[in-house]
Amino acid sequence: MVPVVLRRSLVAAALALLAVPSLPTVASAQDLVVRSREFVQRVTEEAVQKLADKSIPAAEREQRFRALFVQAFDVQAIGRFVVGAPNWRQASEAQRREYLALFEAAMVKTYSQRFADYSGETIQVTGARAEDTTLALVQMSVHTQSGPARVDWRVLQTDGGLKVVDLIIEGASLANSQREEFTSVIQRGGGGLDPLIAVLRQRVSG
Repeated sequence: MVPVVLRRSLVAAALALLAVPSLPTVASAQDLVVRSREFVQRVTEEAVQKLADKSIPAAEREQRFRALFVQAFDVQAIGRFVVGAPNWRQASEAQRREYLALFEAAMVKTYSQRFADYSGETIQVTGARAEDTTLALVQMSVHTQSGPARVDWRVLQTDGGLKVVDLIIEGASLANSQREEFTSVIQRGGGGLDPLIAVLRQRVSG
């Protein structure tokens, strides 16, 4: 029989060994927070540098924004989320491809135009935290003439690097708002991606 003291020592050693794998998880979470904060800072600085010049023609601004958007955002993941899993599962490959292409084009057109309204507001990253082992929330303050506005960035660690999956402006998630709008379009059109594809075609060509 193993002596009680020795048994306790073995149990303690086993527990210590089991605890070791948790250390890299904490380190990884901290590393994710640091990298996500730097990533958001870099993306916003690049956006201001490349897009805020009011002398840039609209077509060039749109082209610049597209490159930045595709690089920084997980466009496909956001696109799938905002139509909902059932609609995505029921869609054909052809519908999915066209929808994702139109979704990207519509987002680029909308938000590249909004950058034309930028008038030198101060943008400052104020904090960041890990939401899980692969997702971080980076907090930002945008100082406008009417006062500060809070913008939170959800940043996901993907196989392709860090990607933005949502922006939360004053507590309102853009992804959730987009999902509500797209769900309404799909329901009014009788279901499926075709009604939404038709609306996005008009937005992109308009």
